[in-house]
Amino acid sequence: MATTNQYFLPTEDVNEEKATIVKFYFNPGDEVNKGDEIYSFETTKAVVSVEADNAGFIYFFASEGQELEYGSLVCEISKEKKLIGVKLDESYTRVYEKELQLTKKATLYAKKYNIDISKLGLEGLIKEKDLYPFIQKDSVQVVLERCQKLDLQKKFVQQLLNDESFRNLPSQNKIEKYRENGHKIGKNVQISKGTILIGNRIEIGNDVSIGKYTTIESPYIRIGRNTTIEDSCEIVGSVINIGDYNKISKMVNVDISGGRFPDSELITGKGCLIAYGCYINICRRVEIGNNVALSPKSMVYTHSYWQSILEGYSANFGPVKFHDNSWLGSMAQVLPNVDVGVGSIIMSNSVAINNVAPFTMIGGVPAKIIKEKVNKKINKKDKQNIIQGLFSELPDWLYAQQFDIEKIDNHQFTVTYGIDTKSCILQIENGGQLGSIHIINSSDRESNSEKEQSTKIDFQKDTVEGPVGKIEFMVIEFFRRRGIRFYEQ
Repeated sequence: MATTNQYFLPTEDVNEEKATIVKFYFNPGDEVNKGDEIYSFETTKAVVSVEADNAGFIYFFASEGQELEYGSLVCEISKEKKLIGVKLDESYTRVYEKELQLTKKATLYAKKYNIDISKLGLEGLIKEKDLYPFIQKDSVQVVLERCQKLDLQKKFVQQLLNDESFRNLPSQNKIEKYRENGHKIGKNVQISKGTILIGNRIEIGNDVSIGKYTTIESPYIRIGRNTTIEDSCEIVGSVINIGDYNKISKMVNVDISGGRFPDSELITGKGCLIAYGCYINICRRVEIGNNVALSPKSMVYTHSYWQSILEGYSANFGPVKFHDNSWLGSMAQVLPNVDVGVGSIIMSNSVAINNVAPFTMIGGVPAKIIKEKVNKKINKKDKQNIIQGLFSELPDWLYAQQFDIEKIDNHQFTVTYGIDTKSCILQIENGGQLGSIHIINSSDRESNSEKEQSTKIDFQKDTVEGPVGKIEFMVIEFFRRRGIRFYEQ
């Protein structure tokens, strides 16, 4: 049986090679117990504490403030008291003694409760437990610790839970029932066969479509306008808040495996895609920014546990956040406490275990940096050239979608769908704007009423102004497939 356990600097961030020792909590030769915090180290993102896996006498092979490569020997704990290792220099200045430092758990705790550490008067290394007295003094925040749950005293909630026939009511009948019971349902909403929404408070915006055999269950449900949720989805949480212009594809599963908590929330921004077969665990919050894509069969976890913590195994819980314009590849996984930066890419079949820097591509198991600065700056003239090139492709794409096309020149063509014939005109600006596409009824051009009847697609503002019919929708769809998205004002 081993009498000595060695402790090597663990890899906290796969995107880095080194970390700095912040503090030793014992002197060389001190006796420690299993579970004691023995030292902490600092990455570029957080301060992390390391606990003892066994009891014994501790000896160090590094110094406070020393930068070490991951995998370096830091200390060892021996069952026998003996003089080994490097003795700390008594004259060494502990640069971290007064400098404010937060462990990773303390950082997450402070962020969760919006605690301003600088106003607490604390010094040195701050642990999560150091923040407990401050949160307990705030009665409002303590109340927020309680989970939202379905109000089983409401007869309508009981009906939604127990009356299977409700699922098969026609869409309009369901909508009328929801409205009669105080829920807010917008115009042009479709709730298909076999689908049900169960909640204390339900808000659905205009032009929302929910496919067949989908279940959404949460005390609070909000679905933004122009959002589509397809067939056979299962979505459960404490708060489900879906933004405008989202598309949630078939067979998406959102659950609270790992337990329901106050922050068991799914929150999405505008223009997001959650593709076929995605799995999202929200026993903690999953927040998805604007224009974020989760590719088919990708997975997001906010917990990681199985073996008993009494046997020394970890049980990790923590939120996940995707910032604007980030992209999770097909069958990739994101684990708890990961922050996915703006414009970043996680490649297919990868596992992200640490934060992803903005505009960075990562890949592998565990994921490492593949490329930095994945986007490049483009000047206005180059952007206008790109727009011109795409506009030249647009007629051929529309023709392939069964539209009739007549090309006029590089800046104009007509498109016919059914009885509607419209002119598409590209206007490239000489001033500060990028340009715009105007879609005008041919008859309106002749009657000089184009200002009233035209639809303007503005590349500078990413907006659509005017009516959106089948032709306008397909033009917008063409640009969406190039990552350019437009939203109605």
